[in-house]
Amino acid sequence: MLSERQQQIIEESINIIDEKGIQGLTIKNLSKAIGISEPGIYRHFESKTEILLSILNNFKEMAGMLSGMMKDFEGTAIEKIEFIFSRMLDLFSETPSMLSVIFSEEIFKN
Repeated sequence: MLSERQQQIIEESINIIDEKGIQGLTIKNLSKAIGISEPGIYRHFESKTEILLSILNNFKEMAGMLSGMMKDFEGTAIEKIEFIFSRMLDLFSETPSMLSVIFSEEIFKN
């Protein structure tokens, strides 16, 4: 389970990637955005790689949650497709910066 500060670091990391791309996600930029020192970031995550892995784990958990919702949903194939897309639309509407991270070409290149 992530601490409140770790969740804040992940959320701000996603925002930075959204605004500046994956190359803009540095510990220096992250610490400035959150308002803590660079060593403060390292108290919660060992490295930038660990932060990125946590972001990916969050996406994996969300996908698992959506999958679980689909198993419990009873309806036709079309209704299931509509259900999953509406849940994804809700999720992306709440946190549009996630779209930039998920579909970022830079992530796949680097």
